[in-house]
Amino acid sequence: MNCAGEDTLKNYSTQAMISMKCAGEDTFKNDSTQAMLSMNCAGEDTLKNYSTQAMLSMNCAGEDILKNDSTQAMLSIKCAGEDTLKNDSTQAMLFMKCAGKYNLKNDSIQAMLSMNCAGEDILKNDSKKAMLSMNCAGEDILKNDSTQAMLSMKCAGEDTLKNDSTQAMLSMKCAGEDTLKNDSTQAM
Repeated sequence: MNCAGEDTLKNYSTQAMISMKCAGEDTFKNDSTQAMLSMNCAGEDTLKNYSTQAMLSMNCAGEDILKNDSTQAMLSIKCAGEDTLKNDSTQAMLFMKCAGKYNLKNDSIQAMLSMNCAGEDILKNDSKKAMLSMNCAGEDILKNDSTQAMLSMKCAGEDTLKNDSTQAMLSMKCAGEDTLKNDSTQAM
């Protein structure tokens, strides 16, 4: 679908590749399985995907909202505005790159969370065996209550790292203020 107005696409099929390009508002709903959903738009994008093993990709110059409750999903958001990514799935790799604000919440298990941003970063991860990496030129807030997690933070601003997990290696490198709190057992 190519349109300068509003686009509404609903697809409940299986193994479907759905692509929408529009200069207006895009609304995309896909409840199918093994679907690759791609949206490119200069306006607002809303993508909801409850399928399994789905790769969701959104590229937009405006606001991006991506919600994925599926399993083994790779969620990618690249945007010059605000990004909101929520993923409650298992074994999911969540990747966000943005020049604005970041909000990343991941309650899954064995998830690798990577955030690179020039603005504010907020990363919360309560999962197990998670590697959390944050690189930012602004403020970094990293909270990890998981087990056997390696937490790494590199920032030119303020860094706050809190880790209550067990057998965790906490590394912080910063040119500004560093705050490291570790109440765990057998931590290096």
